[in-house]
Amino acid sequence: MKRGKSRSSNNAHYLIIAVVLVLVISVIVFSSYDLLEKTITGFASSSSTNLSITLAGPNNSVVNFISAVGTITPIEYNYTEINFTYIVTDVDGVDDINNSAATANFSKSTATTRENTSCINFGNKNGTARNFSCSIRLWYFDQSGTWTVTAYSNDLGNKTMNYTSTTFTFSELKALAIGTSNRSLSWDSISPGQRNKTSINDPTIINNTGNFNGTLNVTALNLLGQTDSSYQIHAENFTLGLTTGAGNPECNITGSNMTNNTAVTVIGSFANQGNLSIQDGSGEEQVYYCLRVVNTNLTSQAYSTTALGSWTIAYINRPIIISQTSYINMYPKI
Repeated sequence: MKRGKSRSSNNAHYLIIAVVLVLVISVIVFSSYDLLEKTITGFASSSSTNLSITLAGPNNSVVNFISAVGTITPIEYNYTEINFTYIVTDVDGVDDINNSAATANFSKSTATTRENTSCINFGNKNGTARNFSCSIRLWYFDQSGTWTVTAYSNDLGNKTMNYTSTTFTFSELKALAIGTSNRSLSWDSISPGQRNKTSINDPTIINNTGNFNGTLNVTALNLLGQTDSSYQIHAENFTLGLTTGAGNPECNITGSNMTNNTAVTVIGSFANQGNLSIQDGSGEEQVYYCLRVVNTNLTSQAYSTTALGSWTIAYINRPIIISQTSYINMYPKI
């Protein structure tokens, strides 16, 4: 009996040991898995990330207003900076408006288009409208008349370019300037009775520093003797033209014959506007002068415009704006 009881007791002990081992192994296994999970996967730690996604709307941005430009006056021999603003709206909200697509231009059917490809956003008008400002230059030689200003925009979604237009007036500017190197006219020494003597320092280079196209006129005055003013070379003895060379075309009787103190049209002249800075002849006229005949009764002395005033060059029907002096030395005929 005692032997059998011992065997049962031993069996119970073995069972308890087995159960403990199973529990221990389970703890070890689960702990190891948890450790591996923390070490390898990082599941034990957590962090947050901000994510932003912009969805472009399906509706077009619309340019629906341009500020009034009005009438612009050119600046002589310079450019005029013309500023304006416009509004772009998008029912999908201002974030759908493509700022980099904001452009504008000035156009005229017979003129060079001027543009700005980077108009500037200067703030939102509201949740669906954005303000843009633009600046475009027109030059002194750009044509007068009606110009069209067109502003463009698109959005990030539909991407269809839209625009609106208005007009403004670029005024007419009449302005001339004589080249700085030839403001005085001179003749070599001449004798009474001589004919067709041309100036030694012409032409007069007349620059159109505005945008008016017009015929030129010259007002000549008699040249009085500087020693004895009772003698004079009459303005009627002079002619002028737009060319020189073989045969002295400026001396041609069919050219422009001067009359004392009277504006005379320079035949064939037309002071087209142009960019003077490129120096290709655009925007300028060249005038050449000829003393066609010298009266035989003149005395030997210098004759000039000092007493009566300089000759003047102007547009037809326009106030005098530029002038030059004339000087002739007269010597007895040898």
